[in-house]
Amino acid sequence: MDRQAILKLEIKKFEYYDMGRFTIQAAKEFRKFDREFYTFVGDLHELPVRFPPSYPYSEDLSCGNQFLGTRCPSWCDRIFASPAGMKAIKDSPVEPVYNSLSPDGCVGDHKPVFLSFVLRINEEGNPDS
Repeated sequence: MDRQAILKLEIKKFEYYDMGRFTIQAAKEFRKFDREFYTFVGDLHELPVRFPPSYPYSEDLSCGNQFLGTRCPSWCDRIFASPAGMKAIKDSPVEPVYNSLSPDGCVGDHKPVFLSFVLRINEEGNPDS
C-alpha cells in the first residue's frame, strides 16, 4: 500500500490529495455533511445547490479559482427563504438561477452567491400569491 497521506489537518491547514474533487459534480457527495441547515428545515428553504463550495478561495489575483488550503471547502455563502419567499421564487415565470459569482476570478476568500428570479406582484404592489 502506498503510504502517501490523503488528508492532512493542522491548525489553519487543510490538504486533501485531490482538491479537484470539490467541484459542482461532487456537490451532492459532500453536501451530506452539511448539517447546520437541518435545524431550520420547514422554516427556511433553499433551492438545490449546483455550484462548487463558496469558501475558502485564494486571494491571489492570478489564482481566483483555487482553494486556499486553510479549511475544508464548504458552502458558507447561501440564500435561504421563508415558505412564502420560496413560493414566490418557485412562481417565477422564468427559471430561478441560484449560483456563485466569478467562478474563475478573485473576489476574496468567499465566492458570493446570487439568486435571480422574477417576482410577480399584484396591482397593489404586493407579491402575487
